[in-house]
Amino acid sequence: MTKGKRHASTDKGSVRGFLPMVLSLLAFWLLVSGSVDGEHLLVGFLAALLIAFFWREVLVHARNRHDLLPWDLLRPSALRFLPFLAMEVFKANLVMARIVLSRRPALSCEFVVVPTALERDLVKVALANCITLTPGTITVDLEGDRLTVHAITREAARGVEDRVIEEHLRPLERGVRG
Repeated sequence: MTKGKRHASTDKGSVRGFLPMVLSLLAFWLLVSGSVDGEHLLVGFLAALLIAFFWREVLVHARNRHDLLPWDLLRPSALRFLPFLAMEVFKANLVMARIVLSRRPALSCEFVVVPTALERDLVKVALANCITLTPGTITVDLEGDRLTVHAITREAARGVEDRVIEEHLRPLERGVRG
């Protein structure tokens, strides 16, 4: 493949990814701004264009590596994951409330090293963040295929070791297209 052809395919990939990124950023802007008047549309569109322009190389490389892109989070597998995560956070909050409100809290803090079978770095980071979002646990290290997690109770540590969150993230990883 000649050098000129390689650049042409990169430019084509850049153009293909540019418009969805601009539209995603504009939609996010309108959602956050809470207003759809001309001024907000203009500022949002210009900001979306600038961000997409300066991040276009990352966008092209991400698509070439089969990483997750922002609009991939609108897929059904991602949307099904959010209620699951909300329920896990809610249940963990109840456990933490019981611990905090008890006269003799049953704390048994420990670190656990949990292997992960997830392949994509971004999905591994999502797993680490989901564990940290769950009260009573915090991911302190992610290296390769291992997460080091601090848990405030033995039950919380076992919950992380059960890898339930990872199993719910797996369809998201499989759903990523190249």
